[in-house]
Amino acid sequence: TVQAKAARGEQGQYDLLSVSLLAQRSLGAPTKLADFVGEGDTVRVALGNTLRSDAPGTKIYVKLGRVQRKASAAAAVNVAIPEREQWIGLIIK
Repeated sequence: TVQAKAARGEQGQYDLLSVSLLAQRSLGAPTKLADFVGEGDTVRVALGNTLRSDAPGTKIYVKLGRVQRKASAAAAVNVAIPEREQWIGLIIK
């Protein structure tokens, strides 16, 4: 589960609308495995058997997609997140 949290002193409720799951199985660039859509501030990432056969040391990346800050009950503002802050890295052990 990936959740949006307030950062840099900005107050309000954030909605995480999408994330992408990528795997780097060799020295090349990571390949996209799946996209997941969020509901509110949470995106459930269901891996199933997607990574079961991967060797230890495989790098997994979660890339944040669109994030919105709720300005009011009816209005939401897209939040620009710097590229380096959009990535979460994991390693299979």
